[in-house]
Amino acid sequence: GNISGSGSGGISGNGFGNISGSGSGSMPGSGFGSTSQSGSGNISGSGSGSMSGSGFGNISGSGSGGISGNGFGNISGSGSGGISGSGTGSISGSGFGNISASGSGSIFGSGCASGDNDITSIPSPSPTAGLWNQLYFPFGEEAGDILADLSDNACTDGMELQCGHIPVFDRQVSTLYVCENGIISAEEPFQLSTPQLFPGDDKLNNRILFASFWANIDTRQEGKVWYHFHLKANNITQMVDAIVHNISSRHSDFVSSIAAIATWENVPNFPDGSGTYSDHLSSLRNTFQTVIVSDGTNTFVFYIYLSINWSGRWGLNAVGGYTLGDGFKHFNIPGSGTDAMADIDQLKTGNFAGLLIFHVTPTPKQSNTFDFDCRQWYCEDKEQFGIPPAWLVADLPPCPSSLSQARNDYNFTSTSRSSHGFCFSQLNPYYMTVNGHFLSAEVECCYNKEGWLNSFGSASPYHRFVRQHQSLHYLQTDQPYNWCCVQTDLCQLYRSRRPSISSFGYQHPFWAWSFGDPHIRTMDGKMYTFNGYGEYILMKTHNDTFVLEGRAEPSRAANGTVFTAFSMAQFMPSDSFTASKFNSTIIHVGLTNSNTLEIWASAANSTNWTNLTSSFVTLHNTSMLELSGVVLLKADNKTLVALFSQQVSVKVEAKSGFVSVVLSAHDDFMGDTSGLFGVWDMNPDNDFKTRNRTILPPDSADVDIHFNFGQTWLVSMDESLFYYPDGLGPDDFSFPDSMPLFLDELNLTAIASPELLTICGEESMCLFDGTATGSLQMALESLETETG
Repeated sequence: GNISGSGSGGISGNGFGNISGSGSGSMPGSGFGSTSQSGSGNISGSGSGSMSGSGFGNISGSGSGGISGNGFGNISGSGSGGISGSGTGSISGSGFGNISASGSGSIFGSGCASGDNDITSIPSPSPTAGLWNQLYFPFGEEAGDILADLSDNACTDGMELQCGHIPVFDRQVSTLYVCENGIISAEEPFQLSTPQLFPGDDKLNNRILFASFWANIDTRQEGKVWYHFHLKANNITQMVDAIVHNISSRHSDFVSSIAAIATWENVPNFPDGSGTYSDHLSSLRNTFQTVIVSDGTNTFVFYIYLSINWSGRWGLNAVGGYTLGDGFKHFNIPGSGTDAMADIDQLKTGNFAGLLIFHVTPTPKQSNTFDFDCRQWYCEDKEQFGIPPAWLVADLPPCPSSLSQARNDYNFTSTSRSSHGFCFSQLNPYYMTVNGHFLSAEVECCYNKEGWLNSFGSASPYHRFVRQHQSLHYLQTDQPYNWCCVQTDLCQLYRSRRPSISSFGYQHPFWAWSFGDPHIRTMDGKMYTFNGYGEYILMKTHNDTFVLEGRAEPSRAANGTVFTAFSMAQFMPSDSFTASKFNSTIIHVGLTNSNTLEIWASAANSTNWTNLTSSFVTLHNTSMLELSGVVLLKADNKTLVALFSQQVSVKVEAKSGFVSVVLSAHDDFMGDTSGLFGVWDMNPDNDFKTRNRTILPPDSADVDIHFNFGQTWLVSMDESLFYYPDGLGPDDFSFPDSMPLFLDELNLTAIASPELLTICGEESMCLFDGTATGSLQMALESLETETG
């Protein structure tokens, strides 16, 4: 729409609709509305050819090169250098001009009939024939709109934009109301039917109002008000985007996430004093639309006038524009409050009649994008997984009740320490399929500085330690938490999608362990010493879904035996869901000559073993390795924790010449176990149950326990889960006839060395280990375990 000219009264232009001139009859001005004077769109000047005008962009002038105009932004003129309504560079409107006389905010409207920003090529939503091509959005029942149930001057219920927000200058709008009086009101309804120019009186204070046609509308007998909120991409939002792209090259990347559309269809003015629609004015009807669109940073408002036939009665003419309710940021459409509003549908934008577009976020950097990010994530997560996310918490384990319980439950590991306290994440992933998505859910539990569970933990459908979901955990759990709970006050949205997990129903795990020359504690708490030489089943379930085996060899120092390796596996039934996703992995953990751990793994039913000792990666301050059905964690080269998806964990530690083991399990296995760790049924008196199902008395002598119970649990060749160096096999580690020392046959204080007595005092296991192995270091480590 730029215009240039030469000669007397020459005019040159720059910008969108800006007009400047030089020479005799020069005219200073800025096109539609760029003015420092009062009045909507008035332009004034001085000197020969000066311009002055009033009303909706009308321009008039006198003298050489004078310009006169009337109508909505049309410019015509005569005389030397005059401008007419046709020809190269002709103006049929006012272009893009900032209106500073009535508040900040750009207006795209009433002109731009030629040039790069011509919108005549914009794909329209099935435009209809009229005075001009009328751009409008489909409305009514067929468009999926909601018919507003309005009484006189009423508004709809508030529509919460949980899936996004609408920034309006430096304010954030989260709720919209569609009102009978031609207004969309933000945050609270606005029922005043008597229009007034913005900024208005005290009734408009702190009110965010979008008024395409604020008037005393009455729909009690005739007319309808429709509305529709589009909260995700569809043909409507794509159409809006195309319009914005064509109007403003600065917003060519605009992609709307919210489109709120309200349509006032065939609405009448309030009737005359008789209360009936009897006079001529009462028979007239108006149809218009307000469209508010936003991408969370930029917000545009469309006013679309399909058919305007009345502006009001009793001198109360309609008002169009917007206000932020702060006395400063507002705009009145030129002609507001006058009879000229009855002709506003004659306004042209390109080849479209009755269209005004406002950009109401001139400072997008002030927008709180965290608010938008939180709401957008909430919407997308709800659409993907449904509501409520009961599936997320139904099968996940509860949190330990206290910090001390979390630290002693090997199914949880520390992930963070912050102002929220100490947080622990469930290490065993819970696998599920939701809406076709394969997920590995986890629980995070956070504890305050007093050690009690607080509300900051949550359930997540993406496990932070599962390889394919690590980045998703950050994007879909950690990052939204920052958006919703740290940067904004929208934590209730986050919690509705990532609910907190309580400690209700938490059962601390039960433990069985072995240390030293081997001393064993069963799952039911029975203590005994077993000096076998071979490979043994420590625990297995009756259907072999979980098996833990230990290899006992002679101590390096003397006559005792110690565990030097453990192997373990979780086997899934062939018809289980997990079996379809994972093949069982066998884990072998052995002691090296340097008293560190060596880790090997093999798929079930395979003879191919892989050394994983150096294959761990560090994540969340934890060295970990995820394998099929098991997660391995290392604190250092001496400690390994294997976590299986059946809520079983095995902790192996390298000591001086032996390895100790702690098995932790929840009560799902109760009543289903056998082996050296006993029958887990809360009855220690039946723990010495042999492979042939006979039960030794709980006070049996050590020699009877050794031969009649322990040796029955030797691993057969078919049962072995161990890794064997080249040339070796199960027979090379099995010596069932070896005769060990028996604790109950020794007078330990009589045979112990003075140094050993000094270390152990009267602690029998410490004395036994020091005597049997000849190692004071082993005696010291046994003492620490026995008393700690």
